[in-house]
Amino acid sequence: MEFSVIIIGAAILLLIFIPIALVHKKRDKEEKATLHRLNSAAAAGQSIIKHDLWNNSAIGLDSAGTLYFIENNSAGVKKINLKGIKECRIINSGRAVINHLEDPYSIRRLELALTGSHYEYEQRLLFFDVAVNLQINNELQLIKKWQTVIGNYIKAD
Repeated sequence: MEFSVIIIGAAILLLIFIPIALVHKKRDKEEKATLHRLNSAAAAGQSIIKHDLWNNSAIGLDSAGTLYFIENNSAGVKKINLKGIKECRIINSGRAVINHLEDPYSIRRLELALTGSHYEYEQRLLFFDVAVNLQINNELQLIKKWQTVIGNYIKAD
């Protein structure tokens, strides 16, 4: 009797943990492939010194001051030379939510806007869009971090 309970318990645990392990392994493989794409996009002799990966997107900075951005596993890698950037700001598009007690503001899009020396030149890097991902995770902290990183690089340059 006890042996059958142990077998049933072990089978239930395996049915729960095997799919979780497979999803985790798949996500790790995708993150490694994305990081490899960032490193291969870097110029010859340069390597990515800072990077972050989230929701099929990635951002990285090499030692020469070039920013690399992959948006939602798109085919291309955006390359932006930070030497021509004068301003970095966060664009937080959202709306007010009426009769919502916890959070009266709903974020719809988070973008990092990089403005060049000519103000008609502006690159926008999409960190979060409610049409793609229904729930915001750590994108707000991540975009603030990269605004600081880029801002420090602009000031030092």
